[in-house]
Amino acid sequence: MLAFSLAASPASANWEYTSWGMSPAQVVAASHGAVHAIPPQRRLGPNGPDIVTRAEGSFTEGRLHLRVSFGFRGSDGGLVLVSYVAEDAAQNYLLRNRLLRMFGAPQPSGDADLGSGVWRKPGQDVIDLSISDEGPAFVVQSPPEPVGRSKHYTSSLKH
Repeated sequence: MLAFSLAASPASANWEYTSWGMSPAQVVAASHGAVHAIPPQRRLGPNGPDIVTRAEGSFTEGRLHLRVSFGFRGSDGGLVLVSYVAEDAAQNYLLRNRLLRMFGAPQPSGDADLGSGVWRKPGQDVIDLSISDEGPAFVVQSPPEPVGRSKHYTSSLKH
């Protein structure tokens, strides 16, 4: 007998077509043309501890359009941060609803009245959604936190 669950799946250990630790070239290849490497003179960073944005692109799912940037640790070059921002404020709740479908209810964060929230569970990615009434929503997603440690990264995509 097969059983089906309608509960949201836990936060993934990767973002879409990427895996934590990938190189910029691997992220670009996995995107099938949606992402490009950023030339050294245009790279943003560091964001947080020793993180440089080395690739950027777009992601579309239905009516939701996101600009995406990929942060890599300077010392080993591996992917450690993905940030994505809605195309415009009219898509904020499309982004929030996508996250709710994928990961269930978040822990309230920031301006919870506007829908901001954080998904932070042991062994799962940290996903931080920020929504304001002043512009597009953005998300910062990073690998699971080591026990007893908290990371805070900022997005280079904030308007």
